[in-house]
Amino acid sequence: MSKYSELTYFLYRLNDNIGEWKFDNTHKGTQEDPIHIPFPIYSETVLEFVHAVYDYNRNHPECEMKKYPEILDEREIKNIFAADIDSLDEKGALALLMCIVDKERFCDGLIYNNLKEGRIQALLERLKELDN
Repeated sequence: MSKYSELTYFLYRLNDNIGEWKFDNTHKGTQEDPIHIPFPIYSETVLEFVHAVYDYNRNHPECEMKKYPEILDEREIKNIFAADIDSLDEKGALALLMCIVDKERFCDGLIYNNLKEGRIQALLERLKELDN
């Protein structure tokens, strides 16, 4: 079994099965009947992936994934969308992955957009590459 198989297992399972955005088409948008902000409804596969990332962090404390702000700062990654994934080391790739998953709590759709853009898949590919 490879070092990152718990994560790379999802590599090809995430391509087509992300989920959808939920838009509020039932409310009027008035003060008495406000429209709800759109939010993603993730597929079961994406939810399993998110749990796998948190489980990996919990089961592998040596990776220090929760220290992603410091790890990304050390690698001079200021913008997750502009990171050169192909040049990341193991710790950097894991930190960027944790950053995306963890920041979803504050930015609905961050996981969705990173899956649609292929960034999460590229991170999983990088981990698979580093594993070989």
